[in-house]
Amino acid sequence: MIPSTRQEIFDYVIQRLLEQNKRSQRGGACKYRAGDARCAIGWIIPDHLYLEEMDDPETAWGVETMFRRDIPAVVTLGLELAEAMQDAHDTAADHILFKTTLLENMQDVARDYNLAWNF
Repeated sequence: MIPSTRQEIFDYVIQRLLEQNKRSQRGGACKYRAGDARCAIGWIIPDHLYLEEMDDPETAWGVETMFRRDIPAVVTLGLELAEAMQDAHDTAADHILFKTTLLENMQDVARDYNLAWNF
């Protein structure tokens, strides 16, 4: 179940990303869902709302589209925080340093958006 507060969503996303220990990408491009991996926003899209077109190169949805389409946790986070979390995932290293760079990136997000740092 996807949490309901900004702090809980933030912590949930980081925990899931640390567990998967890799970026969510297919064909060299970041995807909301790629096999068993998900990106920061991918973890907060409920299964019943996920559409393959969200990741289709021709129709890919940006975080702003997720917000406008009322994906609940994205709306709770707000557009700027959701985009910052997505960017923190997308720019994390693609190798052994994934966890390190992800945590550094997310710690910056926590500071910028007045969230507690629980990692």
